[in-house]
Amino acid sequence: MGAYMLGQANTRLPQAFQEKPDSVISPQADTPSQPESSQAPAENPVEKVQASLPDQANASPEEIFAKEFETFLNNFLKELSKEIRQYKKDRRILKEAVDPFNLMGTQNAEQSYRVFKEEIAPLLKKKSERVMGVFERANTVVKALLTDKPEDTQSVLMAEWEALEKVHMSKLLDFFENEDRLINAHEELLKFYFIHSKLYTVDMDSGEIIFNSEKHREKEKAILDKINKIKQDFKKSGI
Repeated sequence: MGAYMLGQANTRLPQAFQEKPDSVISPQADTPSQPESSQAPAENPVEKVQASLPDQANASPEEIFAKEFETFLNNFLKELSKEIRQYKKDRRILKEAVDPFNLMGTQNAEQSYRVFKEEIAPLLKKKSERVMGVFERANTVVKALLTDKPEDTQSVLMAEWEALEKVHMSKLLDFFENEDRLINAHEELLKFYFIHSKLYTVDMDSGEIIFNSEKHREKEKAILDKINKIKQDFKKSGI
């Protein structure tokens, strides 16, 4: 039986899909949360960056701030990379969702389609928004770091940040545009299997869905080709 049974036997989402609270931009390991009644106030973003710096007692203010900004940029890239890796791990559910063994019989085919449409697709969308949220949180840190700096310093460093942000945001926007297409294509495939669930069988040896009708085989192939084409487009995103 497939690794992810969407049918009547098990309709719960995998644990990887349980929502986690948003993280703060930092390369530090997560720490256990305190009880709600005794949680510490939110950390100042500037203090958080400064806390990760080595002792710089003999450094000039300019050198210290240059190191702070460099640390921020490194933290941003690490956080972004971490969120992307987690999203790619979570999106493996797409492959499991269309496992033929989860589509045996009309009841399982319908359940697979509805769980995907009503739970998995919206949750993947929410997780993609979480990845993009790294930029918003980073902008908050940039503004806090530059707030009391000379105007010329603000201008130079803001331009440096915006150039870095533009490169990575552009790649991610392309990535998630393709991701939306991929999710929609999987939903189309599951709907097709649900509607025509009485017209195919699942080969228990090969794990393949077999339609008796040439017309339905061609339609299935067209959707699968669309999915494969989108997967090829992912390579162009550079992510």
